[in-house]
Amino acid sequence: MARWDGAPRPALVAAAAAVLVLAYGAVVHVVQLVVAGGMPYPGPPGWLRASFVSRTLLDPLAAGLLVLRRRSGVVLAVVVLVSEAVANGWPVARDRATSGVTLSPWRSRR
Repeated sequence: MARWDGAPRPALVAAAAAVLVLAYGAVVHVVQLVVAGGMPYPGPPGWLRASFVSRTLLDPLAAGLLVLRRRSGVVLAVVVLVSEAVANGWPVARDRATSGVTLSPWRSRR
């Protein structure tokens, strides 16, 4: 971690947390791709499916850039995490009839 020598402790903690979240996200998206035989997320529109699938590359890229202490890693991590939150919240916001929080709003639709 020579690149992080001298960095303030809060920056180290924030970067480590972001790297862990991004790594977890990458694993989740890869597992979903493998389990679904390369065709995950059958319910949402194509643009949203493409967004989710792109996370298999963007999550680890952002994590790696953060580990390397690159400014582009911070920017990419913010873009990825914010867009992921929006994409995950979109079906709930779109379908206000959803009662409560579900693991997959796509499966709860009738």
